[in-house]
Amino acid sequence: MTVKPFDDITPADEVLLGLDIGGWLDAIERVAGARPTIAGCTITCMQHPSSAVADAGAPARVTGDVTAHDDMRQRLFSGGVAGANYVISFFFELSDGQKRRWDVPISVWQILGIQRAP
Repeated sequence: MTVKPFDDITPADEVLLGLDIGGWLDAIERVAGARPTIAGCTITCMQHPSSAVADAGAPARVTGDVTAHDDMRQRLFSGGVAGANYVISFFFELSDGQKRRWDVPISVWQILGIQRAP
């Protein structure tokens, strides 16, 4: 399953980041004959290694409990540092014992002020 990066956000944004693995579960069903369910999911945040701006508080950028909606799991992201890049990791455990992790990047815009000529 291919995952696209999340859209860029601003430091003031508070967004619910989610990943829907329904297509992957359907593929397992086609091969194995049974569709597993999601037994657990953990969502974490770390700073991307190529981030131009340091953020020691990156793990605290995702808050609240993981929420479920069908085959999607999501968690709130807020307080990103301007110019920083992060990786949101989704760790899924399935009812058949399989475990899988997807890493999805997200960037926080560096807002530049616009100056007028005198």
